[in-house]
Amino acid sequence: MRKNRGRWRLVVPQRVLGDAGGNLTGSWDADEAMQFADRMQDRIEQLAPGFSQRIVARRILTALDMERRDASLIGGSSMGELRRSTSS
Repeated sequence: MRKNRGRWRLVVPQRVLGDAGGNLTGSWDADEAMQFADRMQDRIEQLAPGFSQRIVARRILTALDMERRDASLIGGSSMGELRRSTSS
């Protein structure tokens, strides 16, 4: 969320500008989505030991995958108008 002229707007980055882990490019192909999901799972495991052992199945959907399934998720936003952070 970002405040602009007194109004809050949902801003979702659409491009990867850099990756602290060093490997993600922003292509969000199957391999990259898997790497990111593994990273998230590893982080949760650090905070909640035993988490990974409780996973019985895993399905990875990127923002693009979700957008393809639901047109209202344009640009990753559930409220399409909010995705555009213009000077208006």
